[in-house]
Amino acid sequence: MGQSLIVAACTAGAMRTDFPFFRSFDERGTRLADDVRVLASVAASGACVAAKDVSMAGLVGSLAMLLEWSQLGVTVDLDVVPCPAGVAMRDWLTCFPAYGFLLCSPPGREDDCLSAFHARDLEAAVVGVIDESGLVAVRSKGQQATVIDLALSGVTGLAR
Repeated sequence: MGQSLIVAACTAGAMRTDFPFFRSFDERGTRLADDVRVLASVAASGACVAAKDVSMAGLVGSLAMLLEWSQLGVTVDLDVVPCPAGVAMRDWLTCFPAYGFLLCSPPGREDDCLSAFHARDLEAAVVGVIDESGLVAVRSKGQQATVIDLALSGVTGLAR
């Protein structure tokens, strides 16, 4: 709790028209392997203490998976989430990006985590702060909505 939630992603690429997948392979080429190694470096440095890939569940669904074991919560500021130009936020939030990660950074270590991705020309931004609410919520332009209440998601027996 109290860690900053960071979204790191490759926003160079194209959304498939037949499937919710954002491709970055052609744009990143052989650089993609080193892009993945950034995760190990931020973990080893302590700039990241937990992480989850953005998978088929999309950004918000993957975030719920990251937080459900502890039933912690977060409000994601959609206005700062890295998003590819020309891709609607709703599509970005529900797609499987070729390179997208959710990272939890301890207070004061956010810049260390962000700079590791920025040095590779990847997008990364602090989008929220982990809290005890048990709610995964989104906020944009002054409006907020709860997406899932992790206390109601069926996970039991875990202490906060």
